[in-house]
Order: sequence, then C-alpha cells, then structure tokens
Amino acid sequence: MLKFLFFIAIIYLFFRLLGRYILPWLVKRYIKKTKKKFYQQNFGTDPGFQKKQKQKKSEGKINIKTEKKKKKDKRDDGLGEYVDYEEIDDN
Repeated sequence: MLKFLFFIAIIYLFFRLLGRYILPWLVKRYIKKTKKKFYQQNFGTDPGFQKKQKQKKSEGKINIKTEKKKKKDKRDDGLGEYVDYEEIDDN
C-alpha cells in the first residue's frame, strides 16, 4: 500500500512540474517557431527584421513627409464656380 501511495505522489509531482514549467516552455517555443515560419512565408523576413530596421535610424534625425501640392489644371480656369440653389414654388 505504501508503494502505491508513493507511486501516486511521484506521478502527481511529475504532472505538476510538467504543467508549471515544461508545458509553458514548449508552448512558447512552438508559438515562436510558428511566428517565424509565418513571417518567412508571407513577408520573406523574420519577425525581428522590422525592429532591426527601426534601430538603425540615428537619434535626433527627423524626417517629415509632406504631400506634394497639385498643380492647377489650365482647363479648369474658365469653367467658373459651383453655386448651390433651391427651387422656389410660385404657389
């Protein structure tokens, strides 16, 4: 009977250790591999690639992107402007 209880205690401790330390480590490893595989298939790079690119920019350098102004089309100059109006009934 004592051997049976000892065996049950060992199995309980093993599953507790498995659930607390080993299983989360295996899940994190699986997720990391899957994420890397996904990025390689869809983007051709690893997930840390964008972080590396952002780190390469030097500090203090500021880039401002502005939209280019549209040049006025010469055909629109003589057309006039739009006027909103309401119809009035004479009743």
